[in-house]
Amino acid sequence: MPRANSTVAKANATRTPRAVATGAARPSAARDSQHHLMLDVLKQFRIVIRNIKTHYQDVEKSIGVSGAQLWALSVVAEKPGIKVGELASELAIHQSTASNLIERLTQLGFIERRREDSDQRVVSVYLTQQGESAIRQAPKPAIGLLQNALLTMDEGDLADLHESLHKLITAIGHKGRAGETTPISMFITGESPASK
Repeated sequence: MPRANSTVAKANATRTPRAVATGAARPSAARDSQHHLMLDVLKQFRIVIRNIKTHYQDVEKSIGVSGAQLWALSVVAEKPGIKVGELASELAIHQSTASNLIERLTQLGFIERRREDSDQRVVSVYLTQQGESAIRQAPKPAIGLLQNALLTMDEGDLADLHESLHKLITAIGHKGRAGETTPISMFITGESPASK
């Protein structure tokens, strides 16, 4: 009997290190898997950002305006007589940013501001012939590469992306909602609303 107990003890002693080793390997494997997935997602962000930047560069070379300015032009083209506040809502930007965009586009001769006869305090915005020509010549999509891509996504997929990005922003540890109303082209190219 003692000899049998000794054999069992030796067998257990032999199996224990393997079990421990296997248990220790699982968390490491999980970390490696998550790390590789993180790198794949990072590459996807790089591709998105690079393509957006290239599109904005093409826009500037083609008609001499920024991505945000072209988007504003496209909205005015679709909604002649739009007001500054309405334009700001369409672009999801601050009203002061929209005013600066309009100011620069007016200086370039692409849009004109008109005061309504019924209320001289109300300013409406319209494309000029030069603005219409710029829209026709501009690289498509005029609203922006990312904006257009998001609009082509299935609504369910877009909702899932919205939720995932909310989790990402939370994980980053954002401070308030900074940057929410700033056009993406300004982050990528470093432009100001009234630049160029």
